Amino acid sequence: MIAAGPDEMKITTLETYMLSAPLPQPVRTSTSTISRVSELIVRLTTDAGLVGIGEAHGPFLSQAGPEGMRAVGQILERVTPLLVGQDPFGVERIWQDLFALTYTSVRGIPTLAQQRRPLITAMSAIDIALWDLMGKATGRPVHALLGGALREPHRIFWLEDPMPWYDERHALRRLKAEVDVPIAAGETEYTPFGLRTMVAEGLVDYLIIDSTWAGGLTTWKKAALMTELYQVPLAAHHDPQIHVHAVAASPTGFILESFADPTRDPLWFELFRERPKIVDGFMAVPDAPGLGLELRPDTLEKYGVKLG
Repeated sequence: MIAAGPDEMKITTLETYMLSAPLPQPVRTSTSTISRVSELIVRLTTDAGLVGIGEAHGPFLSQAGPEGMRAVGQILERVTPLLVGQDPFGVERIWQDLFALTYTSVRGIPTLAQQRRPLITAMSAIDIALWDLMGKATGRPVHALLGGALREPHRIFWLEDPMPWYDERHALRRLKAEVDVPIAAGETEYTPFGLRTMVAEGLVDYLIIDSTWAGGLTTWKKAALMTELYQVPLAAHHDPQIHVHAVAASPTGFILESFADPTRDPLWFELFRERPKIVDGFMAVPDAPGLGLELRPDTLEKYGVKLG
């Protein structure tokens, strides 16, 4: 765990933004059709004046529509007391407190066992914002806090998430026995325990993680240690502006994913004042403090969802 400095910061406020943009042309994957992209933005402000930015997205937000967003927003309101007054450098303790709500009450907050999916979505954005804050407080990029840049991503080809989530474990085992094409899966898992099953049972040749819906960069850090022990390459699903830090700092980190077409993900193309550049299929590892990202207020206004 990263030690805090002599003057502890305290989180003072949590702000949320819900964004949604329709796609001009629906996109089909192996298991679903995507007609819009939706995203949750969390901003954590501290008494030191620093602001951390976290993102979460995924099928729960885009498919559930306004009701799904409202559920996540209500959960964020309920868990705010677990954050306000806390030092961002206590990221592991905060992660454990939030995850514990999936099965028990925590410091007076009733369990959210019946709302596990929206809870994990909310804690993903919170966790990423905490890592951003730690980087800004220390003047270091997030990948340095995760262990330091070890590698750049490479190009590979595989069969990605070929099976539906509801029978993925059984179906992947059968598929892997029948084909020679490498299998990459895991992006639909939303806890480190599901990712553990993928690796420990040998269901994948490459493990895909999306920290923006699987519990944040703390989940990635847990999975990176596991994949190093099993020597399974790690791939990131979407949001390369966040995952570039995670892939670079992982011993088995292998590849990033991005959508090069603004009609596929207008939020990624419009959300940041300065978007990380991708040149010839590669993204440079950032050296700015934290995630190195700054939000555009006009984009927050343009795609903001009024939930009432």
